[in-house]
Amino acid sequence: ACGARLVYMSTDYVFDGKATTPYEEADPVLPLNVYGRSKLEGERQAAVFPGSLIVRGGWLFGRGGRDFRQGRRPGHDPGHGRG
Repeated sequence: ACGARLVYMSTDYVFDGKATTPYEEADPVLPLNVYGRSKLEGERQAAVFPGSLIVRGGWLFGRGGRDFRQGRRPGHDPGHGRG
């Protein structure tokens, strides 16, 4: 063993997007599209490794730069209609 740790970058698209409050890590998952389902499967695969970390990001943005919405191709929505 080399002491490395697996860090898996996931997304809030593992949820159905209907919550009225911020999601908690233990909330039930219900992805609505292929992207969300594939990220959820990645989480499940990563979770079998002891000490692994799963990080779920949400709407990514930055001051003075391009944000997630601006970075998308026109007419392309990788999610399920949010934004």
